[in-house]
Amino acid sequence: MPAGHRVLRNCLLATSLAMASGMAMCQETIAAQNPSRERSNLDERKCTLSGQVVSTVGGAPVRKATVHLISATARMNESAQSTTTDAAGRFRFSELAAGQYKLMVSHPSFISSAEPARSSRLTMTYTLSPGQEVKDVLVRLTPAAVLRGRVIDEDGDPVPRAEVEVLRASKSGSAGQSARIRAMQLRAGGSVSDDQGEFRIFGLAPGRYYLRANPSMEGNVRGPARKADAPIYIPTFYPAASSRETATAVELRGGDELSVNIALARANVYPVLGIVRTAKGDPVAAGMVMASQAASVISNVQVREGKFELWLPAGHYSLRLIGIPDEGLSGNERPPSVYRAIDVPEGGLRDVELVLSASKAAAQITGRIRAEAGALPEGRQLFVVLQPMNPPNSDEDEEDDAFGDRGSGGYATVKPDGTFAMKDVAGGTYELVIGTQGTGLEDWYTKSVFVGTRDELNSGIIVSGAALQLDVVVSPKGGTAEGLVKNGEQQPAPNATVVLVPDAARARRHSLYETTSADQNGHFSMRGLEPGQYTVYAWDNAEGQPWFDADVMKRYKDDGVPITIRASEKTHAEVHVQASPLDEDTH
Repeated sequence: MPAGHRVLRNCLLATSLAMASGMAMCQETIAAQNPSRERSNLDERKCTLSGQVVSTVGGAPVRKATVHLISATARMNESAQSTTTDAAGRFRFSELAAGQYKLMVSHPSFISSAEPARSSRLTMTYTLSPGQEVKDVLVRLTPAAVLRGRVIDEDGDPVPRAEVEVLRASKSGSAGQSARIRAMQLRAGGSVSDDQGEFRIFGLAPGRYYLRANPSMEGNVRGPARKADAPIYIPTFYPAASSRETATAVELRGGDELSVNIALARANVYPVLGIVRTAKGDPVAAGMVMASQAASVISNVQVREGKFELWLPAGHYSLRLIGIPDEGLSGNERPPSVYRAIDVPEGGLRDVELVLSASKAAAQITGRIRAEAGALPEGRQLFVVLQPMNPPNSDEDEEDDAFGDRGSGGYATVKPDGTFAMKDVAGGTYELVIGTQGTGLEDWYTKSVFVGTRDELNSGIIVSGAALQLDVVVSPKGGTAEGLVKNGEQQPAPNATVVLVPDAARARRHSLYETTSADQNGHFSMRGLEPGQYTVYAWDNAEGQPWFDADVMKRYKDDGVPITIRASEKTHAEVHVQASPLDEDTH
């Protein structure tokens, strides 16, 4: 409504009140003498957001859905506003301050906004102007699918206590993560077969999946290493395949309940014999050797008198040797270990040699955070996190990742004088990330991290046992990226996922990959950005984190919008929404 109309309406209201109280002239005079207070009152007018939750299958209202509304300016310890949909699937939030909000919807029988698959549709962004009333918000929830069935042997008899996993067929977004994290992202659900060999896995999003049944560890290859006079049961993909490449994927739609049987396959096992020694050539007295496939431990055995013996089916494996020092370990010190990839042929392997490396000692990390100019803001609790940085791709790193052995990093709160300390940080390469609980620092960014005379902000902080002193500089001059997302018809694309990807020189720093959602008008904004070169992308939906996958991003290299972020400046970009990588990467 135009400002003149608002003033006129207030004058009429004041006149009506004055006719009853005889103070019309006084009210009008006060309003005329205090225009700033009138504008303030207009800015403080409350907003309303209301709508309905329905099912994508049939459009039926979804009752008893939980609806959360979270303010973009809320502090971490502030709870979100919540309500539950009524019998007609309707919800309403009133007395809202103007600003930006995240609307999140969930229901036990539908795909929740907490699910990693196709979740962005259920986390919607709304920007409310003073006094605005947004009605008829329509939220569509997809009914969850179910996979059930039986695990059987070659005779059709039930196999109890088998672990059944549902694995996403799409691998988008898995690159750039450790093998252990990739395995977690691909796993959509799981269960254990009962005494009748039956399983039921619910809460699955629509999509393509593989099923894998892992036999019980008791009496199988994953148990103690032993000779086998007959073939043993091995992890088997549906319907009866020994590998993902020869398996059959199942397609699920919203609300489906599909029944399948998995027939466990058998395979011969072959000896893998080896010796373990130290770098000096001495036999390793105590330790353990583990064999892994796809980030899952298949078998393990203790080292005895510097030797080990595994029995494995033919295939590719990652071996890890963990040594147990005679003097034990202290604090967060990591045990000495070594990794090696092997291919087991029919007939087995002999004379496999594992040379134990030195222990990766933990270190103490201390430092100070200072502002680029002036003092750090008062009244804000800062914290520092060391998060493992992705190493350059190599076979050795991949073997390390298979066991999640990059190091766990560290965490510390920052004292009022800007100092911090972390004890027993395991060896590894880390990115330093600074955060805060609450608001007020949205425009700040980390400008440099000096270790001695070297700025390790982009290359990472290498921890190898020696104590380190960090000099960290932060700046309040972060840049802003804002703009509009459009669809193929040149119309605003609400709730699109917007991603800011840094240039190749900073690609290993995951904290620079900013994500947000376009609001109901297709607008987006990101603040506190480190100056430099970026590319802006927009997807209608993005499963996992495909922007970390270099192979996937190559397909979208012409769809992004290059931008340059400058200190304390706003950069505008108009980007077109693309189909989800999930829709194109299905195997």
